[in-house]
Amino acid sequence: RLLAEARLAQGNTRGAVAALDAALAREPAWGPGLWLRGVALGRLGDMRRAERDMRAAMEASADAVAPKAWLARLLAEENRDIPDALELAVAALTAEPTPAHRATLAFVYLRMGHGSQAKLQIERARREAPADPAVLAMHARIHRR
Repeated sequence: RLLAEARLAQGNTRGAVAALDAALAREPAWGPGLWLRGVALGRLGDMRRAERDMRAAMEASADAVAPKAWLARLLAEENRDIPDALELAVAALTAEPTPAHRATLAFVYLRMGHGSQAKLQIERARREAPADPAVLAMHARIHRR
């Protein structure tokens, strides 16, 4: 995992995927590795494989929040399976009530056409984390509409 994280930090996303492929060949149900490879695959634009890894990570580590939040965001970005995205975003926010998870829920609400709910959630996230770049970016995206 450390090698993959180091490669990701260096911008070597393909190298991170290769390191995780090797680790997952030895331990296929390693939840954190599946999640991290899903993140890397998402950065490479391979959303189908990223989704598959996120779902496998959730199966391997049912209590893990990161794969749920990441998959909710992926589905919202692609504007598909929005009911599933909502369920995942709510689960992530319930388990870890962070501004980032609240911003993900706001984005899902936006995709559902619930602009007022999206604004309510993103404003709360912004109050909780006024300098968080991800929250600020989502705030700008929601208020552009």
